[in-house]
Amino acid sequence: MQGVFPMTKTSVFLNFFLLVVVFVSAMILVSMRSQTKGYFDRAENERHLAHNLEEEYRIMQLERAQLTNITRIKQKASKIGMVLPNYDTKRVLKAGY
Repeated sequence: MQGVFPMTKTSVFLNFFLLVVVFVSAMILVSMRSQTKGYFDRAENERHLAHNLEEEYRIMQLERAQLTNITRIKQKASKIGMVLPNYDTKRVLKAGY
């Protein structure tokens, strides 16, 4: 007993072809979603890295400003006994050629 639609070779082939197309489409969809998630994760990691580098850069700029403060340098120099040379009593010798 046959159903409403008789099964011919053409309809069997068409059904099989459609099944293959649906399966391949599903596999491509899963692959693309996985690939997109990987790209998103990498982008998030790069954003976090950029944020951390910017924060570290700001901290280093602050440290540099503190270390190059002229008042601090003068205090450290006087603490270890350094003084500016007196140029009135010093002479510069030039090499004579």
